[in-house]
Amino acid sequence: AKLGSGLKFDTGRLSGVNLSDEAVERWRRVLGDALGSVAYGLDLSRNCLSAVRASYAGAFFSPELNWLDLSRNRIEWIEPDSFGHIFAGFGRLDLSHNRLRVFDSFELFRLDMVFFQSVSLSGNRLQSVSIAFSSQSSLKELLVANNSLTAVPAWYWNTVLSLGQLDLSSNSIQVIGHDTFSGMLFNLNTLLLARNRIDRVESGSFARMGQLQLLDLAENRLASVVVGAFSGLENLQQLNLSRNLIEFVECELFAELALLRVLDLSHNRLVRVEDNAFRALSFLKDLLLDGNEHLSLKNNHHNSADTAFRGLDSIVNVHI
Repeated sequence: AKLGSGLKFDTGRLSGVNLSDEAVERWRRVLGDALGSVAYGLDLSRNCLSAVRASYAGAFFSPELNWLDLSRNRIEWIEPDSFGHIFAGFGRLDLSHNRLRVFDSFELFRLDMVFFQSVSLSGNRLQSVSIAFSSQSSLKELLVANNSLTAVPAWYWNTVLSLGQLDLSSNSIQVIGHDTFSGMLFNLNTLLLARNRIDRVESGSFARMGQLQLLDLAENRLASVVVGAFSGLENLQQLNLSRNLIEFVECELFAELALLRVLDLSHNRLVRVEDNAFRALSFLKDLLLDGNEHLSLKNNHHNSADTAFRGLDSIVNVHI
């Protein structure tokens, strides 16, 4: 074990740990002078733990515990209420790169005491995720990338004012519907959906995400995007649609993205961009259209690329 800003067990061979109330009390007596009242963390990463049990909960009862790292173990199962005693101010719970197949916050937490600021579930084998938030949640970052989800998890959103980043990249999600994010994610600023199997984004899918600044839909299976798909995203600054199968861009597709700075449409199958397709993007600085082998900007009866780029008053870089 190492003692600094946290307790780290790095033998790589740990298969069990005694975190009973009695054992934790001994830790506090032995380490009390060293830790004092300073927030500390417990690092159990890169070991051989196969389960998290409720009997460990005594370790979390200390208000000084600030973060818990259980990443890169072999955890397949978490006993209900294992994290039921966590106090306000708990910073980070890392369960990434384990073997979890199911995660249900109803069972694992007492919902009125969910005070995590960051939770990572990335790199597991998750096929089912259910997440619930109370209106008092302080969660700012939720990472669920690199799993086996075929649909956006069952989010039981209330009015979640705290969440800023949601990473669902590298899963097998297929559809983003108008009710997929049905709660009030008012302050979400980053939504990562790259490297899924998304072939449809319905109109109004992101309508309740008015503060979103970055939306990443790269490396999916979108052949087209319907007008209205990006409605409500008046503060969006970066939109990544690269490496999809998009063949054409309709003139009203980006009509509500007035503050967009970066638009990446590279490496699609674009053959046509409608006249005035970018006319609402007066603040756009970077437009990426490279990697579209059959794209012609000399459209329709105008026989000129000028109409396609009309309205790009702030453009700095165009990659074709």
